Amino acid sequence: MDFHARLNEAAGDLSFRKLGRLTDTHPETVRRYMQGQAPSATFLTNLCSVMGISGEWLLTGKGPMKCAQMRSHALNQADPSELMTAVANTLTDLCDRMDRLERFVQGLETRIRGGLAAEKQAIPKPKAAKLHPNPDTMTQGLQKAEGEHERSTQSIETKPKAEQRNNTPKRTAQQGTSGTNQAQRIRDAIAKRPS
Repeated sequence: MDFHARLNEAAGDLSFRKLGRLTDTHPETVRRYMQGQAPSATFLTNLCSVMGISGEWLLTGKGPMKCAQMRSHALNQADPSELMTAVANTLTDLCDRMDRLERFVQGLETRIRGGLAAEKQAIPKPKAAKLHPNPDTMTQGLQKAEGEHERSTQSIETKPKAEQRNNTPKRTAQQGTSGTNQAQRIRDAIAKRPS
C-alpha cells in the first residue's frame, strides 16, 4: 500500500470540506492532497492528531494504524529480554521518584517544625502564678486580708468612743465658739420636738 492509499484510508468517508475544517486547511487543497499531490507537513500533523493516526504508519506503513493500538503492538513484537529491561527501568524510575518524594516530605516536616518552634518562642508565655495560683499563697493572702479587715473594724468600732470622749475639746479647738453654739441649737431643737 502506497502513501496516498494510506492517506485515503486514514481519511475514511469524510468529505473534503469536513477534513478541511478538522485540519484547518482549505477544502480545495484537501481535494488536491487526496488526489495525489504531496501534502504539507502541517496537514499531515493535524490529520494524525485529529484522527488518532500513527504518523509512522502513515509515512512508512509500519506498525498499527491507530495510536491507541501502538502499546499492544509493541508488547506483541517485543521479546522477553526487552520486556524485562523495560520493567526494570520502570521500577528504577519509580524508586528514584519515591526517594525524591520522601526527601521532599522530610524537608516540609522540618520546615513546619521549625516554624512552630519559632512561633512558640515569639509568643510570650503567661506567668504560671496567674493561671495556676499556688494554694499556699492564696491562703496566706486570705489570712492577710482577714487580719487587715479585723484591724479596720476594730479601729472603726473604737473611733466613735474616742471621738465621743474627746468630741467637745476637738470641735472647740477646730471650729471655735460658733461650732459649739450650733451644736447646742441642734440639741435644743431635738428636745423640743414632740415625741
